[in-house]
Amino acid sequence: SVSYTHLDTQWQNWRAAVQPLGKGASIPDWLLVTPGNHDVESAAWAIDRMAAAFPELPTNGPSGLERLAYRKDYGNVRFISIVSERYKDAHRIDDQLDWLETQLQNNPQKYTIVFSHDPAYPFGAHINSSLDAYPAARDKLWSLLKQYKVTAYIAGHEHLY
Repeated sequence: SVSYTHLDTQWQNWRAAVQPLGKGASIPDWLLVTPGNHDVESAAWAIDRMAAAFPELPTNGPSGLERLAYRKDYGNVRFISIVSERYKDAHRIDDQLDWLETQLQNNPQKYTIVFSHDPAYPFGAHINSSLDAYPAARDKLWSLLKQYKVTAYIAGHEHLY
């Protein structure tokens, strides 16, 4: 039996650190998370523990990725998280692109922000270990972002300061 206590405690500590930003809520409703490689690379169950740590995140994503890939409208902005980091299946998003297109097609909001951990076109140390590892899926993503006039794509992973 695997003990999740250490990881669960880390998520609880993070939530406690950001809780004051929520003005009474457990976490602010505008604070949206998406899994990064350091969150999920240790074991197959780690991504499930991350999803469990944020029960308030939407469950409207693709089956099996609830609270990880999701859509949330806030004000006049649609935020869409896609998962680019999964244990032993990093940088692959092709199984989310049809779902993403549906979220973009049926979007009544003025602005749209799509976010994920991996950049589409890395230029630092993560070349070939970002969405560019699967160029066909990356190119389809980029085409969707352009076609539906997405306001911004936000990613991390590069650690460029």
